Amino acid sequence: MADISNPQHVAFANTRCRPFADAVEQCYQTARRFQQEYAAVNGAGIPNTADYFADGSDVDGRKRMTGAMAQTLKSFADSLVGWLETGTPSRITQVQQVSVNGVARF
Repeated sequence: MADISNPQHVAFANTRCRPFADAVEQCYQTARRFQQEYAAVNGAGIPNTADYFADGSDVDGRKRMTGAMAQTLKSFADSLVGWLETGTPSRITQVQQVSVNGVARF
């Protein structure tokens, strides 16, 4: 099988495909870590309400976050991880075949 040597295609593979795969795997790894840490701090106990976290965001310029927003993020993490782990081979396995730096953000 011949190598793909078209300079535009090689540049695209290295400057777009690999960084995109890295971003997807980083998101996946971060979502997995989020699930683990959510469980470790009993995140299910965070009230699913419009009450804000008292984290200083009201004075430092960050967007305010509610308990319901935190619960929505947990649901999103669960959905994302589940979707990426399906398929044969799994979608995340296909991404990992290209990814170079897929470490979690925290």
